[in-house]
Amino acid sequence: MRRNKLKSYLGWGVVVLVFVLFAPRVQAASLFVSPGNGQVSIGQSFDVEVRINSNDQGFNAAQATIQFPPSILQVKSIDSSPASSVFNFWLTGPSFSNTNGQITFLGGTTNGVVGASIQILRISFTAKSSGQANIVISDSAITASDGSGTNILTTVSNANFLVSPTTVTPGTSTSTIPTTPGTTPTPTPTTGTVVAPPVVTIPRLITRKPTIASQAPSTPELNVPLYPDQTKWYNQISNFLVQWKLPSDISGISAVINKNSKANPPARSEGLYDAKAFPPLSDGIWYAHVSLQNNMGWGATMHYKLAIDTVPPLPFTIEVMEGLTTDVPAPTLKFKTSDGLSGIGHYAIRVDNGEELSTTAEVMILPLQAPGKKKITVKAIDNAGNVRESNLDLEILPIASPTVSSLNREAFSSETNLTVSGTSLVNSVVWLSLKNADDSLITKIKATVDAQGNWGTQFGGPFKKGVYFVEAVAQDERGASSLSVKTPLFNIKAKPLLTIGGLALSQTAFFVSLIILILLAFAGGWFTYYLWRQQLNRKAVIAQRDVVNIFAMMDKDLTAITNLKISKDITKADIARVRFTLKNMRNNLTKAQRYIIENIKEISE
Repeated sequence: MRRNKLKSYLGWGVVVLVFVLFAPRVQAASLFVSPGNGQVSIGQSFDVEVRINSNDQGFNAAQATIQFPPSILQVKSIDSSPASSVFNFWLTGPSFSNTNGQITFLGGTTNGVVGASIQILRISFTAKSSGQANIVISDSAITASDGSGTNILTTVSNANFLVSPTTVTPGTSTSTIPTTPGTTPTPTPTTGTVVAPPVVTIPRLITRKPTIASQAPSTPELNVPLYPDQTKWYNQISNFLVQWKLPSDISGISAVINKNSKANPPARSEGLYDAKAFPPLSDGIWYAHVSLQNNMGWGATMHYKLAIDTVPPLPFTIEVMEGLTTDVPAPTLKFKTSDGLSGIGHYAIRVDNGEELSTTAEVMILPLQAPGKKKITVKAIDNAGNVRESNLDLEILPIASPTVSSLNREAFSSETNLTVSGTSLVNSVVWLSLKNADDSLITKIKATVDAQGNWGTQFGGPFKKGVYFVEAVAQDERGASSLSVKTPLFNIKAKPLLTIGGLALSQTAFFVSLIILILLAFAGGWFTYYLWRQQLNRKAVIAQRDVVNIFAMMDKDLTAITNLKISKDITKADIARVRFTLKNMRNNLTKAQRYIIENIKEISE
């Protein structure tokens, strides 16, 4: 049982790991409430904005449910007009219920937008009673303008407001930023890298005895971390700090923000601080004015420019001068829009998933395009980085494809050339690509078509052995291309060393065959020698047997002669018997001589 559970866990672990490693990665976006915190009094009205930070990925729709404590807050109104929202159509809402403490919306735009602080809604609240009021986003999604409806929401940031029972007394700030550090809400991340706008903590009052100065303070140098460059436009809105260095003789500061570039702050000290927190600003050009005070009076005012634009350029359309279906390989695009604040910085044009092309012109000729359907995306990017995009589908028609009529179907790796020829449109060229079986490009050459529509060329060798094909694409004087034509697969192999009876032998095959023949000859010779030795042994045995038999008969005859009894009375019969025996011995000796000579001769042969 435990083993089965362990296998199950391991299996799910592998599935999860594969999903994490190979799941498609998308850009991230965040949904947040701005400002993210504040302090108001009972009966006071205040506005918050629902915004989206999607600086890297275009989006065209969003939805959310926003919850608030109905016993503390009450929705006064929701503004979704073009002045307060980038969305131009609403599928649901926006609507609210002060009974349930809930706001819902589902809206979108016909064009994708990109920006760090794109406004979706403006909500006006009224404080009913004291307490901590959390404004929480739930059931939310942001849809990418990628044609697939991908949810790119990765971070949600809520808001927290403190409603006091009495009217808030103006202090170190004219904003709704809390005067007590540590009351700011914490963003709620899910996945991805996009984070909420920075959390700003109210600077603390500095208590010290200033030194005596002999002249009025000099103009302070200001630092604004959220907007560090006065010459640039920014598309982010959030609580922010204005900071300055505080010399030892300074006893007071006065800092305000307004739209008057030459205004001076009131000659009234707000206390001793080295920074001041301000609430989010609306779009436009603002100026921070800061003056320092010492025992000699007030010094000159520093004016710091803050240029904010969170609204994308106006929607626009793309026009193709040659039409949405054309055989022109480099069609001309026309597009134009405007931006009311920062102005259009440039346009970015992309074909399918190719590289973005940047231009400041409103007309652009596309690079040469291969035939087929294309998705054209044009982004209008203002000087603050906000983006409005428009898309269209374009089809590039192909010219007539070439034919490949001749090709060496049996080519050799040692040959210097691979000849190929065919026909195509007059006054065109044919691009030929030699590829191996897995579609990897080996080399590419160009063939010119003559006045009769014929072409021919050669791929220069030598070549590696393998399986190949040739891909041919025609291109006319305009650069318009045809659909590709592929030849059947063919082999490039080693050239044979010789041909025997129509059988081609390569160098390797020849030497392998030669070695095999040598081995077979050696084996045959050894086997013949083995048979010869066997036959020789048999002949030797036969010769030995014949000699033994002859000598046995001779021994028998000699024994018979030896056993004769010699007496004085020798009869004719005895003499005849001796003669007969000697004659047999002579015959046997003759036979023995013949057998021995013949067998020795056979053995020697």
